[in-house]
Amino acid sequence: MSKTPTNTYSRKIDNDTLILVEYLAKRKLKYLSFCIAIGVASSIFIKLYILGYSSTGSFFVNDMNVLSSANVDLKIVDNLTPSDNFNRIFQQVISTSVQDHLIKKFDLTKHYGVDSTKEFYLQQTGNILKKNISVKKNTYNTILVTVNDEHRYLAADMVNEIMKYLDELNRDYYAKNIERKLKISEAFLIEIKKDNTAKSRSIDSLLSEMHKLTTLANRSTTSSISMLELEQRLGILINELSNSTHDLMNSQKLYNLSLQALNQKNYNTITVVQSAMPAPKSNIYIALLYGGLISIAVFFLLILRIHIKLFYSDHMNLLFTKSKEESLFLRIFTTMNKIALIVAGGSGLRMGTTVPKQFLLLKGKPVLMNTIERFNSAKAFDLIIVVLPKMKYNNGKS
Repeated sequence: MSKTPTNTYSRKIDNDTLILVEYLAKRKLKYLSFCIAIGVASSIFIKLYILGYSSTGSFFVNDMNVLSSANVDLKIVDNLTPSDNFNRIFQQVISTSVQDHLIKKFDLTKHYGVDSTKEFYLQQTGNILKKNISVKKNTYNTILVTVNDEHRYLAADMVNEIMKYLDELNRDYYAKNIERKLKISEAFLIEIKKDNTAKSRSIDSLLSEMHKLTTLANRSTTSSISMLELEQRLGILINELSNSTHDLMNSQKLYNLSLQALNQKNYNTITVVQSAMPAPKSNIYIALLYGGLISIAVFFLLILRIHIKLFYSDHMNLLFTKSKEESLFLRIFTTMNKIALIVAGGSGLRMGTTVPKQFLLLKGKPVLMNTIERFNSAKAFDLIIVVLPKMKYNNGKS
């Protein structure tokens, strides 16, 4: 029986790859430890400063809760509180007042690692805080406040504190607005009372004239006309007095409502729809994933660096050499294909002459010059390099 030959396949590893593998194998613990350390540090940094935790709370503004509870026509006092204060709330969330309150409440200067001994450290802390706060409004006029932070519980506490402090700021805003309206309503009441007093006097005067006309024995045509005019004037004054009295009653309602709202200290200007809760899901796995990818990238960069160091060190020296002469020499040396090297560095001691033999005259020229001319006339070389003794370097150049 004849045996069928079995074909074995063997992969041939080139010499450069073998050198690289041996170099890595000798230092594998060092490089693996370095890559793992970079990955762990990157995961911690990404988790704390890039990913962080997000907590969101929502609320809406109670613009009309005090007014509607007083059973007063809102059209009368519609200008007491604007119908839409969301733009003002947005500005309050990112205002300096809210930032300063949070910085003091949670010691954010230390938390963000800002040096409190430097100038404008509060502004720097406020800028960091502002980047971590976002405000949005949905279609139901509900405001959403979100805070990002490296600590999940601190992020939730900051959101809840923002909503609580906004209620205080909004209450102060309403109090100042009510005080302003109160002064306006008081002045309005005084003017209406003056106007009603004047109209009451006019009505009394008209009634007195009408009484005189009715007591006359013989009523003439002129008296009838005068009586008709007085009746018309009286009707107009009574109508104006009725309107003024209605305005006075409405102003008194507004006055009483303002006093009630001003004296009410504990009413809520915002209603919290959902308080902020700490983020339930940990992002450590995402951070570890990114850290692992960074470790792999660092490992390949190390391999690339080692490969360049082993096989392209001369090229790197050419690129980053500090000596201009050396750089020029290396560029010429690496770009020329054929180079002639004439070694003329002897001192001439064996010939017993004071002048080295390469500088002795031959047919009226130094021996070295004849040699150079022969090489140059051949035109077979891209570069001719002459090696001279250091003491005769100037002679050689001449």
